[in-house]
Amino acid sequence: LVFCHIGLNNKEMIQTTLNEAMEKNPEDPDLLFEAGKVFLDNKEFDTAIQYLEDGLKIQPGSAIGASRLADAYYQTGDIDGAIFAYTKAIRSAPEATDLHFNLGVLYGQMQDYEMMELQFQKVISLDPEDAMGVIGIAEAYEGMERWSDAEVYYLQALENDPENVYLLKAMVRVTMRLGRPEEAKEWFDLVKNDFLIENKIILKKLDKEDCLFLIGEIGGQLEADAADWIKNSQIKKPVVGFIAGQTAPKGRTMGHAGAIVGGKDDT
Repeated sequence: LVFCHIGLNNKEMIQTTLNEAMEKNPEDPDLLFEAGKVFLDNKEFDTAIQYLEDGLKIQPGSAIGASRLADAYYQTGDIDGAIFAYTKAIRSAPEATDLHFNLGVLYGQMQDYEMMELQFQKVISLDPEDAMGVIGIAEAYEGMERWSDAEVYYLQALENDPENVYLLKAMVRVTMRLGRPEEAKEWFDLVKNDFLIENKIILKKLDKEDCLFLIGEIGGQLEADAADWIKNSQIKKPVVGFIAGQTAPKGRTMGHAGAIVGGKDDT
């Protein structure tokens, strides 16, 4: 009955029937794992962790339980706990691509780029078509300052997605580090062209808005290019622009403008 209510997403009945089921069979690992998922979905992380840990004591080899526990730890900011739980889950399900991928992401956040690269290599060994796995390897090599290796994998990723602005920007960074500034400029021109085309399309779709507010940061000329385009366009509504960086130290590369208008979790 609990599983039926989970399938129907009936949260009130999930909780009621779950409590009844736990009273009747408090040591059912599958029930404990489902209880953990319910509380995890409700963002009651401490309760979720307790249920999941209890379930893993009974069935320590459960990849599902360990994966959910890792997710709960991650949601609470306990990266070490999440890494431990994902590692345990991988022992039970060594060919689960998602587990290796998520563990690679966590190692990246810890700036342990060697372990990050190892996990993403495992991802593409299990699924050679995993494009995000290829990007993960490139990012790991970039973190290790292995610029030539990073270039190889960024280029491989670009074969599948040649207009991906993130990858184009990565090639700007890598080719600069490899001492090829002219080539870096060519990559940057591709970034700039794609950025302007994309944002011109966005601006044209804003007919129903009362005004436009653009936010940017010091460095580069994209803001000036946008201003020129708006000035020469048929846009009649008010346009306000803000460029962050008035108090920035001279010569300092700054980022990122999105933090100014972001939520409370932005750094």
